[in-house]
Amino acid sequence: MAGTYSDVIFSKESNKKIDTFLKSIGLKKDFTDNYHCTLTYSKKELPRLKTSKGDKQIKGEVKTKVSKLIGIRGLGHFSTDEGKNLHLVLDCKFCEQQSLRHTKAGATSDYPEYTAHVTLMYNCKDFSLDDLENDIETKIDNFKKQKLEIIEERISKLNESWVEDKKDK
Repeated sequence: MAGTYSDVIFSKESNKKIDTFLKSIGLKKDFTDNYHCTLTYSKKELPRLKTSKGDKQIKGEVKTKVSKLIGIRGLGHFSTDEGKNLHLVLDCKFCEQQSLRHTKAGATSDYPEYTAHVTLMYNCKDFSLDDLENDIETKIDNFKKQKLEIIEERISKLNESWVEDKKDK
């Protein structure tokens, strides 16, 4: 059983903003793919799930162009199977609404609640935000004043080994 995965991706300019911010705090992403925000990571297959614009999947895949400017709330950590990650917490009603719509359509999740976020590092080991330079709060506050642009919404078959496949070797 394939499961269903859905996410949104960001403009090239937004990817550059995130890379620049990460570099400014002395870190580097540990994967090769562009940044994204997961909407659904469902081990249950949802072949009838449509994008927010009503586009249908063809053989489990669909992409829809969107244009949404979204905010940044701050940084956070999750514990995952790969280790403790580092992510940007987003201020994104669109992502929250789509995730909820997918849950109502039958999507499953390994987590009790949805947090719109962009993973910056999948395994930052024992790293803590407290380990960063003294001016980290200023850098985070300045970055939070910026907007990121979502340019595409995607639905695809779930690849449970995605993180392993995209790790920066």
